Amino acid sequence: MKAFILFVALFSNYSIAGNIGFNEGVELCASLLPKAKVYNVSVEYNIDTTQAKMIVNGSFGVEWSPEYNPSADEEKAAFKSLEPFVLCMSKELTGKD
Repeated sequence: MKAFILFVALFSNYSIAGNIGFNEGVELCASLLPKAKVYNVSVEYNIDTTQAKMIVNGSFGVEWSPEYNPSADEEKAAFKSLEPFVLCMSKELTGKD
């Protein structure tokens, strides 16, 4: 399976918004995804508390299901179509516009 990681960022000093509306925010962002496809969205944090100052690194990725494998010619447009979702999720994850 070919994975397409769209966005990887360090979220030091940020955490997933711990508010009641986080799931609703994710659902709102999900409504921005192109229809008729299956996506696997992952959010992963590596937290190191062995240092005097805690280090928090996070990553966010989107994969298409194996059934959808865009050709090289379709890839650029496919990535572009995910941009609204990625930007929306960035706001949800960091709590920043």
